[in-house]
Amino acid sequence: MMADSADVLVVGSGPVGLLAAIEIASRGCTVRIIDAQPEPVQMTKASGIAARSLEVLPQSVVDKVLASSVHVRSIGILEHSNEGEATCIAELKLDKIATYEGLRAQMQWLTEKQLTEHMETLPDLRRPGHNLKVERPYRLSSFRESTVGVECDVEGPDGETQRVSAKFLLGCDGGSSFVRKGLGYPFHGEATPETFFALHADLEHHTGGKTTQSEIFCSKGTDPLAPGFAFSICMPDGGVLMIVDLDRAQQQQWTSDELDRHGERVLLTPTAEDICKVAEQRGCGQGLRVKIGTVKWISHFRVNSRQAEHYGAGRVYLAGDACHCHSPLGGQGMNMGFQDAKNIAWKLVYAAKGAVPTAFLETYEEERHGIEKKNCGAIEVAQKGVSKRNSFVFWLRGRGQRLVPTLLNFVGGTALSYLSQQGWSYSACRLSVEHWERPPLSLGIYLRAGGYRRRQNLYRWNGTRVRAGDAVPEASTEQGSLLSLLKTCRGFSLLLFEGDASENDLLRSELQAKVLDVAGLRSLGETLRVAPDETGFAPSVDQVLVFPAHDEAHMVFGVRGQCCFLIRPDLHVGLRSEPVHAGVVQRYFKNRCGMDVQETPAPASSPHLDRTPFYVHSAVLSCSLAFHLLCKFEVVPTTHNQLRLSGVGPVLSSLALVFLVWSSWKN
Repeated sequence: MMADSADVLVVGSGPVGLLAAIEIASRGCTVRIIDAQPEPVQMTKASGIAARSLEVLPQSVVDKVLASSVHVRSIGILEHSNEGEATCIAELKLDKIATYEGLRAQMQWLTEKQLTEHMETLPDLRRPGHNLKVERPYRLSSFRESTVGVECDVEGPDGETQRVSAKFLLGCDGGSSFVRKGLGYPFHGEATPETFFALHADLEHHTGGKTTQSEIFCSKGTDPLAPGFAFSICMPDGGVLMIVDLDRAQQQQWTSDELDRHGERVLLTPTAEDICKVAEQRGCGQGLRVKIGTVKWISHFRVNSRQAEHYGAGRVYLAGDACHCHSPLGGQGMNMGFQDAKNIAWKLVYAAKGAVPTAFLETYEEERHGIEKKNCGAIEVAQKGVSKRNSFVFWLRGRGQRLVPTLLNFVGGTALSYLSQQGWSYSACRLSVEHWERPPLSLGIYLRAGGYRRRQNLYRWNGTRVRAGDAVPEASTEQGSLLSLLKTCRGFSLLLFEGDASENDLLRSELQAKVLDVAGLRSLGETLRVAPDETGFAPSVDQVLVFPAHDEAHMVFGVRGQCCFLIRPDLHVGLRSEPVHAGVVQRYFKNRCGMDVQETPAPASSPHLDRTPFYVHSAVLSCSLAFHLLCKFEVVPTTHNQLRLSGVGPVLSSLALVFLVWSSWKN
């Protein structure tokens, strides 16, 4: 048995596995990527590339995607009730999506090809003088985890087994993941009763076909094949990807006597004419047919809506379809997988290099599992909604088809940011930290009912700004695109904002903070920067960018006073600190990441809820109410010929109680 070693063994060379291998190799770790297929599979399948995916993919890959793909700027909702073609009843515009103003459409095999071409430009650190390549056909046959690594048995093309000693194993091997099964993780969920037919071909008499628009056809005609939906999107080769759903009754003419693992009858592969027949009944075009010799891909599949109970532990992890799968509705699958790969890859590198403890990898599941549970749940609900066939649901859905796009167009980019994957944040997770400081209490704060602290609270809670855990937005810099610059970084990036002069004056007067000029910020950044090792790995801050007060990036990030953002390698904000302290950055690396760094003193962070302004307001309100009531009390004579104010005792007692409660929290 031959022996080999690597920092990380990646199983599966789909888009997710390729991106993971690229990220790991470009940060100075040795990586092997294997695939059981002798050649790449030519599938159209995952054809939509979301804006957030373009933000995290290598820039050379993005440039190729932008040149080769179709730019989809809107989604048309068409309705078909009986005969004839469907009519457009609503249009969801995608141009409000930040950065790329829509989504990109191309065949999955082309995306894989572009990722592979980029990967093959990277040196294979295991074999000096060679570049990284996918090893085919190599199949993982077993693995055993120890405290120092994972012993993997890999079966090669000649049937000979290799023993690969890897520090970490990453399974990107799809919905039937061997790695997930080896971990013993349940894949909770269900298989839908509906079956989907998919066809990629050049079509004649297609109702849709607008290059910049994808279409969803909702039908309730009288033909047995009419009820259901169809989806179409143009491909860059001039063809159209068409997907239709079929319920149990509609599947009958394609069923066989064989049962699948879910107990459902296995369907015979449909012909292109079969799929066109269904699509025609859904309003996709009268006389719809395929141009002879233009079929590029044809498939049928049953959707599984499932999510792994865990995404990994110790030294073995999962990404992409290996840990979640769902309906193609919304085009989220591959894009979610890209975010998985980007999140786990840098953490594996840091753990393999010994910069962080292995327990640090637990943050991967903490950050991704909850987001993808929400995503899968929303897609499952939407899928069940569009697949229902009864008349009441048709009526209800018809109202929604008209209302939802209108509402989304009105709301704008906020709602669409989740479709593009840009809106998801890790703000509630342990690696997302915001540093704020309270001003010392003084008589001025009492008299102004909170003053600066009140303004600070309002800005923190409700201000339009980039928060810790958020995806980094695009902005212009003197060197070009901010996201393009961040992609070249080998570790963390530190963004330093000079801040508005008036806000900086408040930082000086209220917090006694030291506010630096641009030169001072650059000097501070250089003290935090570390030199990469011989492999190009930078354990902490590798890149420092300083933004002067007039720079538009202040508006993009919602910056007021002088502050800094520590950007993680996956292009999410790890730390936001206002004001700027080198010690706060070092404390983040030490306490949150578990890195061995020398920490300089820095002020403590204020809690998430600064109660002082609230109690100041409460006290002022209580006093005002008390005096208001006091003025209404009557002065009455007593038997001893004295005067008293009725009700003064209870009022004073209430005031005393309010004061005591407020005082107990003032520090």
